[in-house]
This record gives sequence, structure tokens and C-alpha cells, in this order.
Amino acid sequence: MTTEQPPAPSPSDDLAGLKKALAAEREARRLAEKSARDATSKLAEIELDQARGQVAAAKGLTAEQAARLNGSTVEELTVDADKLLEAFKPEKPAPAPSRKPQVAMRGGLDPASESPDDADAIAERIYSR
Repeated sequence: MTTEQPPAPSPSDDLAGLKKALAAEREARRLAEKSARDATSKLAEIELDQARGQVAAAKGLTAEQAARLNGSTVEELTVDADKLLEAFKPEKPAPAPSRKPQVAMRGGLDPASESPDDADAIAERIYSR
């Protein structure tokens, strides 16, 4: 019994197969590099969002205010948060009106004149007219 061996591939067949393998390897590498770039970009975005949240919590900002923070580092975000807070600092509210009567009351008809404090001065004033 003799076994037949398949015909040996020609050098051009070997070269075509190697070219296909090389092209497939290059495509796989290109896809892996793109995937790595995408993952790195997503990680940086997540880290920035986390830093933005930490700065907002430390400064007492709302979620809407935190979304407006600009910067790529915690230090830059902190400076921007300080600027945001300074720009929208509430004005000092007017003091609440007091319900206590004023200590020095004035006369009814002539507000510029002071009213006498003792009864004798009041009686003198009434009877002298």
C-alpha cells in the first residue's frame, strides 16, 4: 500500500496565504488599538465626572451647577467652582423689620420736638398755655 501525499503547495499559494494572515492580523491589531483608545477615553470621562462631583459636594453646588464646571483636574475644577460661587453670591438681605417700638418717641403734632418724660413737665406745659 502506498499512500499518496497531497501535492505540495506552490510558493505563490504560500505567499497568498501569508498575505491574508498578515492582513487579518493587522485588522485585529487596528480594532484592538481602537478599543483601547475608546476605553481610555471613557475612563478619563468617568474620572472627570467623579472629580466634578467631589468638588461640587465640597463646595455645596447643585447638580446643575456642577455640570457647568470647567477644567480637567481637581484644582481647575475647584478654581472654577469658586468663581461660580463668587459670581452668583447672594446679596445681603435687607434686615427684617423690627416690631419693637422706638425708644425715643416724638410728639404727635410736631415730630421734631421731644416729649417730656416726667409728669410735672407735662403739667407745666399744659397749664402754661
